[in-house]
Amino acid sequence: MDLKSQNDSFELLAILLVSQGSSGSHLLFKYPFTDQGQIKNFKQTSKKSAYSIISTENRNLSLLDREQKSIVNGLLCGLNNDVLANLCQSINEQLELKIDNVFFLGCKSILKINQVTFNIVFALRSPLPRPAIRCYQMLSLAISKSLLKEETNSGYLTHQSKMLQDFLDEHQNIDENNRRLDSSFSDVLDKCQLAQEIKIIYESIRKDGVVDISVNNCVNLSFCLPHLAYKILDKCEQSNFVEVIFSASKYLEPYFGIVLLTKREELVRALPSNSNLYCRMFIEKYNPVYSLANYSAELDIPIKEIYAIVEHLIYWAKVKVIYPISENNFYIINPNAQLRINTKISIEFGDEFDNASYHYVLSLFSEARALSDLLDPRWPREKHTMFINIVIWLLQRSVLIQLHDYLFLMPKKFEHQRLACDKISKLSDVSYDEENECSISRLECGACSENSNDTENADYRNSTLCYDEFREILSDFKISEKDQQHIFKAFEVKSEADIKLFMRLVPYFNGMYNIESIVYKEQISWSDLYTLLDKFKDLLFVSSYEDPNPLIRINIRI
Repeated sequence: MDLKSQNDSFELLAILLVSQGSSGSHLLFKYPFTDQGQIKNFKQTSKKSAYSIISTENRNLSLLDREQKSIVNGLLCGLNNDVLANLCQSINEQLELKIDNVFFLGCKSILKINQVTFNIVFALRSPLPRPAIRCYQMLSLAISKSLLKEETNSGYLTHQSKMLQDFLDEHQNIDENNRRLDSSFSDVLDKCQLAQEIKIIYESIRKDGVVDISVNNCVNLSFCLPHLAYKILDKCEQSNFVEVIFSASKYLEPYFGIVLLTKREELVRALPSNSNLYCRMFIEKYNPVYSLANYSAELDIPIKEIYAIVEHLIYWAKVKVIYPISENNFYIINPNAQLRINTKISIEFGDEFDNASYHYVLSLFSEARALSDLLDPRWPREKHTMFINIVIWLLQRSVLIQLHDYLFLMPKKFEHQRLACDKISKLSDVSYDEENECSISRLECGACSENSNDTENADYRNSTLCYDEFREILSDFKISEKDQQHIFKAFEVKSEADIKLFMRLVPYFNGMYNIESIVYKEQISWSDLYTLLDKFKDLLFVSSYEDPNPLIRINIRI
């Protein structure tokens, strides 16, 4: 194996198979194995001249090199194999061992055959977020369970481990200082099926974080490391991300939609023959304009089943959660999008859409724009469809994000900086314009502020409504008595039905619920909600930003 071809920053260094029995501990196999000649050559080429000047910067780098002495070009080295075999044992608890800057992780051993205990251990670059550590320990357990099942069926592990042990015994005298030379691992790889399967697991993890093999061509082993499947490289982001993936169902909403991250036909073909029928129906019904509630109604599947299917597809990095595609959606460039010229994504974009300009399309979304503003009704159907497909492609790769309106109850907002009445339009007619600053909403109040003394002295005893209940609701939102009176003053010219509906919606006016969620949760029509908000615009402030839901904010790197 060529050391130079290794990714020096990748977290997985090696997979180890260790055994422990009456004859002691043994490292039966390690992949990738370290070619001692290549390591020697690497060290020789790394030596500096004895006459070179040692600067402060070089001295610091030398200290760093000593801390990383267990890793050379992304490979585990510098640790005696017999020492590794003794250290990487975990009989009664999860293995979590750190040596220098290397983590050794494994599960509680469940593989015990004829008084010999076997462990699958991962050597990983430190530091590693806690959720990622848990993922590798779970993968170690999944591999162990598959081997145990095949051992019960055919004695597979007994036969393979004996082959490994016999082969290593033949090479035990090659080097007195290190009896388990890695060159012997290279020789046994061609003859031992278990060694080949360990190699496949390692390469699958490095490729995309998805392991899908058949142990001894009989027992299926499927596992996904989400932070690798989604190409989340930042350690801090990994920590939060993995937790979200494993509890995705609690973040799903019926009004959410999805986009597939692979072609539908490929995903259907990849489903096992015994896959869930509902899952197959869901994928075949896929439409980016559908909400999860639409899927539930169209397929006559309970919404909880839809959640379970989506959670499963999220775990396997097959879908991204979005809001259903609509011409009324507002999109803008993701601040984290790749914008440089001649990047991989721009080349892929040109290949996918007949040499279309990636940067020209992005320029259309340099400020928040509704799809309806970009779709020309004079376009032929094919061009219209292609543009929608372009938007979907960009959403799949998190190049675009969607902005939503969030409402705040602010009775005296910007009392000294209100806009003139003639600049205000109804919410349903407003779009993001060039003068919209700081994402301040398209719903701005325009009425002049009332004299505070008049507000405080207002008398509502002639009203047919009882305001005591309203006061209690507003007090829960920490609205002061003075501001409450300002609200009640505004009620004087409103109908009783409008006031009751407004007060029903007040719990949503805290900046945590967007328009889409209010429409769904309260089963109110869009037109009725827009009309109501326009009537009470003097009491509301609207801000536009991306949905903070962590599933929506996952940055996909395909």
